[in-house]
Amino acid sequence: MLGILYYDGQAVKRDDGRAYELFVSAAKKGSADAMQQLGHLYSSGIYVEKDMKTAAEWYKKAAERGNARVEGCLGGMYLCGEGVDKDYRKAHELLKRSCSKGDMTGLYNMGYMYDKGLGVPKSARTARIYYKQAEKSGHFTAGKRLVNISFIARLAAEWLKHKK
Repeated sequence: MLGILYYDGQAVKRDDGRAYELFVSAAKKGSADAMQQLGHLYSSGIYVEKDMKTAAEWYKKAAERGNARVEGCLGGMYLCGEGVDKDYRKAHELLKRSCSKGDMTGLYNMGYMYDKGLGVPKSARTARIYYKQAEKSGHFTAGKRLVNISFIARLAAEWLKHKK
């Protein structure tokens, strides 16, 4: 996609405005990748004013076309109520689809749902499974969550041992 070249400055001088124009043009033609990029621009405030509602609208359009990365991002937005009303059921549905495609963002966000018990039964064991998969896929923060879960589990085990 030509817009990526301008956005990243690959083989051409970086030009966020030109990238935006190309993403809009490609999105109008049905490109889920361009819709994802527009969602990213709006969620980050790159070239356009940051607008989480507009970002969510672009992400929804891309998700309708089966874009796994966007399903993971949009699921996270429903999880936190960013740009959309908080909806754990919708978050879980999107994250489940994203996870089935191996998306690291979806895997991380699903782990977070179980880690915190957001709309699902709290389960460190299930969270650990998703975090491990996310980490293997390259999600840096998932590794930090795994360390935290392991640390808390060790503290709990020590506490129980001393309580007896």
